[in-house]
Amino acid sequence: MATPDASQTETSSDSAVANQADRRGSVTEPLGWPTAHNNCVPAIFLSYRRSDSVGAAGRLFDRLAEHFGADQVFRDIDSIEAGEDFEESIRDALRLATVVLVVIGPRWLEARSQDGTRRIDDPADYVRHETEAARSSDTAVVPLLVEGAALPARESVPTSVKALALRKIGSFPIHEM
Repeated sequence: MATPDASQTETSSDSAVANQADRRGSVTEPLGWPTAHNNCVPAIFLSYRRSDSVGAAGRLFDRLAEHFGADQVFRDIDSIEAGEDFEESIRDALRLATVVLVVIGPRWLEARSQDGTRRIDDPADYVRHETEAARSSDTAVVPLLVEGAALPARESVPTSVKALALRKIGSFPIHEM
């Protein structure tokens, strides 16, 4: 009986990649998901407001990247290259992510646009859109409270993101960094 050569045997790494492919579509290499932009879509998507929690999101990105690898964590500032289509990059990353961490700081709900309206009430608000897109797919959505924030009450958010208030929350203790 002939022994298969290395190219004919499946390793546990190959099996993990095949499992990822089953969930996400074709996979080009272990732990790397293709996009039209940079051949890498991460498994963890950070949704945050720059006016509320940019520092906490940055530290969270650093910790997650250290643990999982930077190519597995999407944060717009770190993951979108100059000249790339911002909205397309966000859409691609959300479509292929396995978890969206919605980083909620103390000013997340009350962030205002230039006309004074709450940004979360605007259907074009990126944080709202990211939360809605993740909820409409099989992506896990985890509200992550930072800097002493409280989870917004269900009645204080638009209907399309009310379910966020029902999720098990996490917290990110920045002082331990």
